[in-house]
Amino acid sequence: MCGRGMEATVSKQTSFLIAVGFVLVGVLTRLIPHPVNFTAVGALALWATTFFQDRRAAFAIPLAILILSDLVLGFHSTMVWVYGAFFLIAALALVIQPRLSWGRAIAGSLTASLLFFVITNFGVWVSGELYPMTAEGLSQCYIMALPFLKNQVAGDLFFTVAIGLVARTLAERREAAARVHAA
Repeated sequence: MCGRGMEATVSKQTSFLIAVGFVLVGVLTRLIPHPVNFTAVGALALWATTFFQDRRAAFAIPLAILILSDLVLGFHSTMVWVYGAFFLIAALALVIQPRLSWGRAIAGSLTASLLFFVITNFGVWVSGELYPMTAEGLSQCYIMALPFLKNQVAGDLFFTVAIGLVARTLAERREAAARVHAA
């Protein structure tokens, strides 16, 4: 697994290209046909603190993904809850990333999925458009959203592992190249 400060060994231009790549991947996973909530946004928010020394990237990358894709998908009444959920996921990344391991990545991914589920479905309930403003209405809202949670967990885990494997491969190649160059 790649460690903290991966950006320290790459140029600013490379960091910029990685950031653009993160945003493009995130936007594409929201725009191409996919199971609902099976996107890379949460995983990219979690990984941003590993790829970029500037901690603001953890917030800027998911925000850019959401804004750009929502320009195409359209804006909706629960956007503040969706954006807020990803803001908290980015904050979570700042806590778990300094000593990243597969265990922390998976735990972070599952926690991100649950945060998104709890926050966004609370927002759906608060909007008052679909469920009565009662404890029973809130319960019904969460129960009806369980199929979305399954997709959220699957997408977050898939993209967290995929990005982790890519990061590890890139780090190993960079280390091997540095050893050959030093020899």
